[in-house]
Amino acid sequence: MTWRTRYGRLVATRIEDIDGNGRMEIRVSARLDVDERTAHVQAQQLAVRVDEIVREVMGLPAFDAPPVGPQISSRSTGYR
Repeated sequence: MTWRTRYGRLVATRIEDIDGNGRMEIRVSARLDVDERTAHVQAQQLAVRVDEIVREVMGLPAFDAPPVGPQISSRSTGYR
């Protein structure tokens, strides 16, 4: 599914693996401000808020405080 929006484009793809496990992949393409500082803040807020919404929809606990910077997991399986 693809939506053109006022901020850019949103693409959502539902995928099912051979074992029947489903997942949703979502890609957001959003135009950021031309000012680098403003664009940096927009990018950070967008990532954190998307995570908050996904956690809410999936019934997962929220962070005590929003993550700061990119969070890279070394876990090889699953999402939490």
